[in-house]
Amino acid sequence: MSVTATPPVQPRDGVIKDAKQRRSHRRRRATIALVLLGGVAATGWLLDGGSSKALTSAPPRPAAAAAGATEQPSFNVRLYPAFEVGQASYCFANVEHGVTGSSACGAAPVSSTPLVMVQGYGEPHSGYWTTVAVTLPDVTTLLVDGNRRVPTSTLPGLPYGLRAARIVTTKHELRPPALRDRPFEAGPTLVPLNAAGQRLPERSLRSDQQAHVVSWGQPSRPLYGASGAKRAPHGACALQPNGLRGLRAIGGEVATRIHAFPGVIVGEAFMPCIETRYLLGGEPVRALVLLNAANPSTPAGPLPNFRPVPGEKGFYTEGGALTATRAGSDWLVVGQGSSPNQRLQVLRHLRATIPA
Repeated sequence: MSVTATPPVQPRDGVIKDAKQRRSHRRRRATIALVLLGGVAATGWLLDGGSSKALTSAPPRPAAAAAGATEQPSFNVRLYPAFEVGQASYCFANVEHGVTGSSACGAAPVSSTPLVMVQGYGEPHSGYWTTVAVTLPDVTTLLVDGNRRVPTSTLPGLPYGLRAARIVTTKHELRPPALRDRPFEAGPTLVPLNAAGQRLPERSLRSDQQAHVVSWGQPSRPLYGASGAKRAPHGACALQPNGLRGLRAIGGEVATRIHAFPGVIVGEAFMPCIETRYLLGGEPVRALVLLNAANPSTPAGPLPNFRPVPGEKGFYTEGGALTATRAGSDWLVVGQGSSPNQRLQVLRHLRATIPA
């Protein structure tokens, strides 16, 4: 089915989060991301053309205020899709007093894994370590190193009832004998508990790929299990420029042989079926199509945290860094570019062919 990206009849908020990962603070800050359900690359490529790992740190930047919000919490976690073609995955960013810091990435939240994603970071030689854990809705408390309990909370940036906890540990805390040889920088051990104080069973789900991925042109990053091609190959999805002079495709990835997600997703998850890199007026621009990961043949739900672009019905943005609109019942997303107006221009001139 070939559709042009047009505004939906009844717009639904959607969001994709900028995960720009700068390296300038690595000498001052060590960050360890303990990503469950399998690690994936982060999404910095949408903005700076580089690649980033689950093990990342980033300098603080202002967080986008939610529409209608009068006061932001001192701590927040913002969930957003990761953009690995052929894989359903999420990233999250930590927000302290309105300033966004480090982020981590992992697979989509599934019912069998109460600890969705865990990230740890700290200043070298400070003696303090901060751990941020994102959990499923039924995790109300985390047992930390077997000797104290920290409650989880719902937060504005977490959809689907997901919860989070922020845990600070020090080198001087007493640990059980079995954990005294555990490196401090490895962070504390966490056990998820429900409202009755019972430990929730954990079973990791291997969900690295939902499709075969073919890369073409000059790959922007290594792809696990991907094969190469010099020209855009035929795949499950396609992107075709429609009347925008000077927009030139230079590479990308496309998924083939897509299948449904193998586990039970909590909330919604999204799987990119294509990513194409363009040049427009000397500026790099990237576009991708997101499908419903649970069942790619059914409509994709709202993307967490996107807000309508003022004066542009049917278009959405998150912090001014990414722009998205509906393509049929799926999502078309554009990143990079010289400005929000250029991203809007590209969105209006892309035709997406998506699975029926």
